Amino acid sequence: MKELVFINTHPPRVGGGCLLLVMLGIQTKKTVYDGMIFQSKKELLTEKEVKKFLKINPTKFFISSHRITMEVPLNDENVKVISFVRNPVNKIRSHYLWSRKVKADDEFPEAREMSFESFVDKFVRGKSNSRVETLLSSFMIKQENFFFPNYKNKNKSRLIEEMISKNKLLLFPVEEFNSACVLLERMFPKFFTDLSFTLDSNWTTKRKLIKKKLLESFSKSESIQDDHKLWNRSLTFLKENINKYFDDEKDFQDSLLNFKKRCLKKKIGQIQGNIINKISLVLTKFTIKIWKFF
Repeated sequence: MKELVFINTHPPRVGGGCLLLVMLGIQTKKTVYDGMIFQSKKELLTEKEVKKFLKINPTKFFISSHRITMEVPLNDENVKVISFVRNPVNKIRSHYLWSRKVKADDEFPEAREMSFESFVDKFVRGKSNSRVETLLSSFMIKQENFFFPNYKNKNKSRLIEEMISKNKLLLFPVEEFNSACVLLERMFPKFFTDLSFTLDSNWTTKRKLIKKKLLESFSKSESIQDDHKLWNRSLTFLKENINKYFDDEKDFQDSLLNFKKRCLKKKIGQIQGNIINKISLVLTKFTIKIWKFF
């Protein structure tokens, strides 16, 4: 039986790349990442190009790329799409903060001189385009357009539902990353053997860098209602499949607790390793200084 091929596709600033980092650890030889993110939206791969990409990578079964959308060869029974989406308010905040922090010319360079309110007024409510046209700047809102860039006159919500009904799409909210990992381990235990991780939280969500009232002030904006619907659908998809693959709530909660313990164990191991490395470095420097006296 031919192995399943999982394509990890997600719009920029969603955080779906976290799964890639985990997979590079447990399925190193079977994972491929093209590293592309800064190019124009015109360089998103078509279904035909994705098919060619799969053909020249026959030994890769987890593919992560910002260039691949949901336009994949669905007639191939072995292909499944994993897509993470994000609460649109948090996504917009992330775009704004990263644009100001990185100070590069590939993501809303205008944000460096703008308040968050002005940024939202211009690029969210006003739907203006940035002066740069990259994947980072082109899909801050209307994430469905990223998933189906060549289906301009079709109902994209319906296309997503069709993919879900045909078991071709796994749609997850990145805010529930732990739960999504636990579910993937249960659904495909031979491939997603252990998705526990030591990743740090996104720095844009660690601190209250933007006041909560400002975030709430545009959460009901007409411009992001489609994104809210998409995110809510990911929440219901996760819940539906947890109910499907776990015996009951206790079964799921026990699995989630076990997952968190595995993550903690790896984190402790990482901290211990860092401490040992630092001690070794200090001792090495001390030894070198002592030898200078002989």
